[in-house]
Amino acid sequence: MKYLKLFENFNDNEPVIETLETILSLVKSGKRLSSKLNGGSVMDLHDKCDDSQVMKILANVVDVISQEIEGSVVKASDFIDINELEGLIRILKANPKN
Repeated sequence: MKYLKLFENFNDNEPVIETLETILSLVKSGKRLSSKLNGGSVMDLHDKCDDSQVMKILANVVDVISQEIEGSVVKASDFIDINELEGLIRILKANPKN
């Protein structure tokens, strides 16, 4: 994957890079995703995204957040592949513009 065009409505991929970095940090530290992320905001990014890998990760994040809000104890790393996430962040940082 040499180039990702994720957002038609943004000038660059910065919003998704920032969100993915936050997700990565929370998953690695074992903290609840809902402590720093809002499911609605993540879903808004998902809906504007054109890449299936990123969409899958964002959908999983929304699922984890929903379960956390309901009071379930969820291990986010069971739903989110850290290696895949790190790879996507590297690709996006290498191609910041649409």
